[in-house]
Amino acid sequence: FVDFANGNDASDGWGKATAWKTARNAFAGNKITPGARVILSSGESIENGVGSMEYAANASPATDASRPVQISGQGRDATFVTLSGATEGWRGTTSQAWKVRICDMTLRPADTTKITLWDNSTATAGTPVWTIEDARLGSRNVGSARDIYCRVSDVSVIRSDLENTVEATKYTFLIEGAAKLRMESSRAYGGRATSAGAAALTVLHCEFDAYAVAAIGITSTSTVAPLIANSVFFNSQQNPITNASATVTLTSAMVCGNYYARPAGAGVPDPLLQIAGPLARNPATLEPYAFADMCEVASPVGVSWDYYGNPFRARPAIGAVEIPPAI
Repeated sequence: FVDFANGNDASDGWGKATAWKTARNAFAGNKITPGARVILSSGESIENGVGSMEYAANASPATDASRPVQISGQGRDATFVTLSGATEGWRGTTSQAWKVRICDMTLRPADTTKITLWDNSTATAGTPVWTIEDARLGSRNVGSARDIYCRVSDVSVIRSDLENTVEATKYTFLIEGAAKLRMESSRAYGGRATSAGAAALTVLHCEFDAYAVAAIGITSTSTVAPLIANSVFFNSQQNPITNASATVTLTSAMVCGNYYARPAGAGVPDPLLQIAGPLARNPATLEPYAFADMCEVASPVGVSWDYYGNPFRARPAIGAVEIPPAI
């Protein structure tokens, strides 16, 4: 347990009465094991970042070392970990293959030039794994250089928000090398998003809002085609998707069922949905109205979960919500 107000990092952390004070303390000195759940209190903790994931060598190791460590708050609008210190963001060392799930909390930097979640250019102990679930990375007010910057990790973003300021130099995510990023039922606000090198990108039922450059840019170095399906790109004067790669040719099998508020970039397949005017949906719930052009146009992409935790089984979806039936 971690209690931002009353905890003490010198305590054992095994209960609320002996809670730690900082989230980062969980990754120092092999205090926890794979499969551990660290529960954060509500409120804000202003603390240094994490540069080493020290939990694999606990004196009483977990039976199943394949399970992730879960860091859980009380909700993305209730629990805030603000990174302010000499260590930038959260990551492990090159020789550590961590598995960490971040849930029900906001993780953000206090310095707009810093990275929030990242890895190293090489990994000698295996593939690191990040899972962001029902959480928020970054901030619309302070921003960050990159919410996610990964080169060797497998990253899953599920029902979560990636937020940044509306600036061309800021990234909601930048993946390259051998990284894999899968976004489902999530939202990205501000900045830009980029896939480069041999990185593999999958985006399903997501929303990109107020992006400062392309919402998703496929760079000239990209060699792996992305899958971008049933997603919404709106509230920006920039192209939704751009492809600068001479190796990757985007087809309607890779980029399909999306809604664009303005035309996509050159080499991006045209959408089935019209490009004009505001999206016809409830501004509070974001659920499309029954008369919206998108109704009965989208097709399901596997079985996944929407932004509110409901399964996509009855109807298809565009963006992070299920589409209602037409009248």
